[in-house]
Amino acid sequence: LYPAEVSDWAVAEVIVMDKELNDDKIKCVENYLSVRYDERIYQSSCTADAYSAERDSLLTQCALNPDNLFAWYSGNSYEKSTNIWYDKSANCRNVDSAYIDGVLDVQNDLNSQKYVNGSTSTSIQFPFEILPEEYTFMHV
Repeated sequence: LYPAEVSDWAVAEVIVMDKELNDDKIKCVENYLSVRYDERIYQSSCTADAYSAERDSLLTQCALNPDNLFAWYSGNSYEKSTNIWYDKSANCRNVDSAYIDGVLDVQNDLNSQKYVNGSTSTSIQFPFEILPEEYTFMHV
């Protein structure tokens, strides 16, 4: 959104739905993330099988259609040794080193959950083929 602006950053999860969500669904996903990461910090190759229980939990808890879960990335789905951020949605929309500029790191002190962080010289570009024409982008 602000390409000339730089700052240190951190992200624990990115969830992309392939349609606009209504306010109730957005609040549900926000609540899911808030509980997972502690509400004090948030107020509002394919590895699909490895994340199936977590994916099912989100979809069930928020009554989301699995066909609308377009992509999902979290701290525990980033593999530092290969520089690949694996998609947990079962759609295999991984973000590899071609789209990651700089060095990412993984921390484990966000309510005992992993998150990915970088510096002012680190960036991630989600390829256009990953993002659908209409989408809802949520992150913590």
